[in-house]
Amino acid sequence: MRRAERWAPIVFGLAALALWQGLVIGLRVPPYVLPGPAAIVIAFWADRASLLLSLVSTLAVTGAALLAAALLGMALAMAMAASRLARAAIQPWAVVLQ
Repeated sequence: MRRAERWAPIVFGLAALALWQGLVIGLRVPPYVLPGPAAIVIAFWADRASLLLSLVSTLAVTGAALLAAALLGMALAMAMAASRLARAAIQPWAVVLQ
């Protein structure tokens, strides 16, 4: 991969953030309508302890839900592999919910 291709996403992201900040300042958009990236970083830093606790809680719930979904999916897959009746009952729902 060439150097320019490696840096392109980073440069684009920084340019987009700079444009966003510039437009918020230049157009005098109130922060309650659309805060700029700088205001978001400042607010995040000010509430970092509370946000970190919330992040841990959210990740725990997400992990538990992922585990439950994986176990249910494996159980349904084994049932479909073992029984034609189970496959006939489950497969249409699996296709619809994809």
